[in-house]
Amino acid sequence: HGTNCRVGFVTNRAADGQPEMLRMAGSRGLRRKEPADAEAMRNNTYWFPWTLAGVDNLLSALFAGGHQTAILYGEVFGSGIQSYTYGQKSIAFRAFDLLVDGKFLDYDAFVACCAEHAVATVPLAYRGPFSLSTIKQLSDGASLVGGKEGREGVVVKPVQERQDAKIGRVILKYVGD
Repeated sequence: HGTNCRVGFVTNRAADGQPEMLRMAGSRGLRRKEPADAEAMRNNTYWFPWTLAGVDNLLSALFAGGHQTAILYGEVFGSGIQSYTYGQKSIAFRAFDLLVDGKFLDYDAFVACCAEHAVATVPLAYRGPFSLSTIKQLSDGASLVGGKEGREGVVVKPVQERQDAKIGRVILKYVGD
């Protein structure tokens, strides 16, 4: 009951030929216009993550490292976002994926990159061999983020990124009962 969000950059060439970071933000399928000032950005659901030092530092470091594109995916949640607050008095952001130059990072690389820049990630409910009964059991219960709300379900993905001929990228959500 948060809002899916993505923030990132593409490398653009300035008039003098130098690379410049063109910041972007949006929902799952829609790019959102950048707010006019810092206050408006802090109050904008989709641009809010850019106001967090860790998110800005992570994406700026990737740009400085010569990457052409990066997109950090996450969930914005808390007070004023849908009906659940998860115990947050204001809005918050937790990352769940990172796409760099067209490739998603493996889970451990993603977690390490976020930790290096102090970007909060979604909670890890389980790591181990795939078990449908374990996934089903984990899909319900108290929120792992906080507050009185329950879980919506769990996202299941491999530790190492891979593709499947039928579904594409292997990442699925098991919705709780």
